[in-house]
Amino acid sequence: MKNFFTIYALLLALTSCMQTDLDNEPGSSGLNLTVLKSEDLVPLAQLWSYHKGDNPTWSNLDLDDSRWSEIESKLNLNEIPDTVFEGICWFRTKFKIDSTLVNKPLGLVVDQSGASEIYIDGKLVANYGTVGLNKETELAYHPGPMPLAIVLDSREEHQIAIRYSNHRYLEAMSRYEVLLAGPKVSIKNLNESTKSTIATEVLVIFMFTLIFGLLFAFSFIHLLIYLFYKRHKSNLYYSLFTFVFSLFFLFPTIGMIGHDPSVNMFVGHYIYFLIPLLLFSLTRFMYSLFYDRLPKVFWALTILTVVTILVSYFFEVNNWLIIVQAAFGLFEAVRIIIRGLIKKQQGSKILGTGVLLFVALISAVIILIIITTDGQFEFNISGVFGLLLLGLILLALLSIPISMSVYLARVFATVNKNLEEEKEKLEARVVERTAEVVLQKEIIEDRNQEIIDSITYAKRIQRAILPSANLIKSCLSESFILYKPKDIVAGDFYWIEPLEDETILFAAADCTGHGVPGAMVSVVCNNAMNRAVREYSKTEPGAILDKTRDIVIQEFEKSDEEVKDGMDIALCSLNGHKLQYAGAHNPLWIIREGEIIETKANKQPIGKFDNLEPYNTHSFDLQKGDSIYIFSDGYVDQFGGDKGKKFKAKAFRALLLSIQDKQMEEQKTIIDDAFEAWRGSLEQVDDVCVIGVKIE
Repeated sequence: MKNFFTIYALLLALTSCMQTDLDNEPGSSGLNLTVLKSEDLVPLAQLWSYHKGDNPTWSNLDLDDSRWSEIESKLNLNEIPDTVFEGICWFRTKFKIDSTLVNKPLGLVVDQSGASEIYIDGKLVANYGTVGLNKETELAYHPGPMPLAIVLDSREEHQIAIRYSNHRYLEAMSRYEVLLAGPKVSIKNLNESTKSTIATEVLVIFMFTLIFGLLFAFSFIHLLIYLFYKRHKSNLYYSLFTFVFSLFFLFPTIGMIGHDPSVNMFVGHYIYFLIPLLLFSLTRFMYSLFYDRLPKVFWALTILTVVTILVSYFFEVNNWLIIVQAAFGLFEAVRIIIRGLIKKQQGSKILGTGVLLFVALISAVIILIIITTDGQFEFNISGVFGLLLLGLILLALLSIPISMSVYLARVFATVNKNLEEEKEKLEARVVERTAEVVLQKEIIEDRNQEIIDSITYAKRIQRAILPSANLIKSCLSESFILYKPKDIVAGDFYWIEPLEDETILFAAADCTGHGVPGAMVSVVCNNAMNRAVREYSKTEPGAILDKTRDIVIQEFEKSDEEVKDGMDIALCSLNGHKLQYAGAHNPLWIIREGEIIETKANKQPIGKFDNLEPYNTHSFDLQKGDSIYIFSDGYVDQFGGDKGKKFKAKAFRALLLSIQDKQMEEQKTIIDDAFEAWRGSLEQVDDVCVIGVKIE
């Protein structure tokens, strides 16, 4: 059964299809062996004269080795005592050749995991590596199947001596379970069949390398597809499957062309681990295609796979356990395909064809081998029949990944076709929606233009109710008004009303909000102030504000809606050097001789308020050169500067104090420039109104 598994693993993994079997040892035992046929590969004697240690004279042709031990050169560590081989030794044997092979090219084939020097008839004919007395000086070398050409003369008897070292045999035994520490030596005739075998080996190496490259490319491409589109995990599992499968072709190729024994032992040992990984990745890929949720049998396969690998790694490669895992995996793969066919799932026919072709071709190969070898499982790729078997094996092994690639390509093509159709539909929808958007845009632009035109006209109306420039100059000759609405229309406004006794009333007002809502409130408040003076003959600032508040409240109470809008204001009455002031939230600043005299306003707006009180009127005797400033809060509340903070009253005080030597129009320019520099690229947050008056 062990031999059967070896062939089975060969068919699955291609682990040794290029390796000639040197364990068969036909021919005579003892020290004499004759090459019977020119095409034979004949091992030299099973029992060699053996001596451990090292002595250069042991290569001499006339050396008496009759007292040496007799031992098999392969040094099976399970059959010899520990003290027989300790890292370096010599082998010697004698042999005869048929007279027809005298002076004909023969081939010496050496299979070893150490280093050797080959002496024939006392002459050194080959060095395989560097024989050393310890690990440090030894350089191990694996010659591979390529024979060493030798020519033997007509003497009746020939002698071969081998100086051999292998100081790492214990490591190989424990790590790779390699029991043969010594060399195996055979002789063959270098005829045309040998050349054909070598050519075939080169061809197989090329084929294996090409297949490895293709499978690895499949793995890399589908991994990239998964990384860019992680929704479909089947690409990830297919990438894993093709990567593991590519190693089945890489490992034997390394074994055929490699000359480092440790590398050859590594790939020869760990290739068996690929079988459970391959079948596990195959079933996991199929689950991702045909199952929405993983069934319980998958976790059983997972546990079996992990146990198989761990047991084989920590103990020894367990053929029976690998057979069970392989059978379980293949059975589950076939079951998934059958289930998919019954449920008519997409891709089940394509993948089913690949799996059935694999089973059929493998069965055909096994039957052909049994028939042609009389039931003895021996395999050699030499000749047309061997190449035919190799082709069937490769086709069988590639049937599953080819069917998977066809399936994934079909899915990819279907998805692309659907995407193209959806793209066309989407483009049609985009054209339709674009037309709708363009139409809506035109409608919105027309409506916006109408709104802008209406607001612009409202601006004209608001400007009409503001005092004219001529009125301002005639009433306040040495003064300025800085008026900067945030929007087209504003909630801030300035107000001037001359009285008959040469008293000038002027105010800076800030109504609730800005833009259109603020402008509407400003019209109401402006009209209320005009009525308080013109209709009710109020001249004192406090009385004017009291009456204005009553009128505003009455106007807003006419509505069913509760309106709490109102106005903050600083109102002044100036007659010569006599000044009266009343305010709602907004203060009065008088600058005299480099100092600011601030008069605070009542903390109640012009509008609804819980605790209404009369507004206080403050009187002042002014001096020549005094400057009066009233303003809304839009200037000091503007954000800007390096840190995007408010300008604040402190900075405004300092600015006004610094420009007292300037004329009022120049002061306006400086104040405006300072505001814009502070604001920078930030949006203006509120309307701005600043009034300055110089006393002459």
